[in-house]
Amino acid sequence: MKHLFIATLSGLSLLLAACAPQTPVTRIQANRGKYAPLPDRHKDLVRQGKIERGMTGDAVYLAWGQPSRVYEGSSQAGSTTRWEYAKLKPITTTTIGAGYGWGGGYRHGRGGYGYPYYSVSPQVDYVPYHSATVVFKHGRVDSWERTR
Repeated sequence: MKHLFIATLSGLSLLLAACAPQTPVTRIQANRGKYAPLPDRHKDLVRQGKIERGMTGDAVYLAWGQPSRVYEGSSQAGSTTRWEYAKLKPITTTTIGAGYGWGGGYRHGRGGYGYPYYSVSPQVDYVPYHSATVVFKHGRVDSWERTR
């Protein structure tokens, strides 16, 4: 029983850790080996969640996190890699319904009864949208853009 309790607590703590939002600070703490070799200017930018031309992929990952998609391509300057980031936008909808129900069953030899019903059901869905793009040439940021 004691082992089951400990296993449950361990699983719960892992679940809570997975749900925690990732920030530049949490990524730096989890990836000290990627952070240590960065130049001081890039370290400052990473801590602020910012990027600039010339940064490595490790620096961009620490600042902005894991991209939603990665594309390989080419340009006149050679091969390119493009990281795309997506965020989720909440969309609220409401469903309205009406109808006529039958209930009550049989009581004391009588039939049931009919009744009208109405329902209003608000719902929140999350829709992904494109939030940023980073283009790498020769392993370094060549350009980037981000929605405001």
